[in-house]
Amino acid sequence: MKSKYTIGDEINSDTADSRRLIHVDNSSADSEKNELVREYPGVHPLIRKSLIIIEKSYQSKITQKDIAETLGVTAEYFSYLFAKNIGDNFARFLRKYRIEVAKKLLQEGKTDKDDIAYQVGFTDAKYFCKCFKEETGVSVNEYLRNR
Repeated sequence: MKSKYTIGDEINSDTADSRRLIHVDNSSADSEKNELVREYPGVHPLIRKSLIIIEKSYQSKITQKDIAETLGVTAEYFSYLFAKNIGDNFARFLRKYRIEVAKKLLQEGKTDKDDIAYQVGFTDAKYFCKCFKEETGVSVNEYLRNR
């Protein structure tokens, strides 16, 4: 049975202007399009929904607390479920995912490297560069030279 769920009312952010509704289509067609859901088959349904939210909202400020509220569970329970199903905590997973998206954008070469940090959800370019090097073992510039 195909049904659409509205997951919560909004993802909280610093400004009311950037608040938005998140709709998660629970049909198998939507899940098949979602890269993270394909990468993590068989996870708890709430974690599957959180992966869809992450993939659709990684560019904005999203927190574990926001997603837990959106899913109607406590932050503690969400944290437990996420770590149990994914094998990593939410913040680290989100950071890794954002870096993976940044790597794809850098490989495409269509986006200015100085803008990529902001496009993938980081609010500080220097922090992005630090995280990029921690995750990949090379700086952004080295990555670009070696692509």
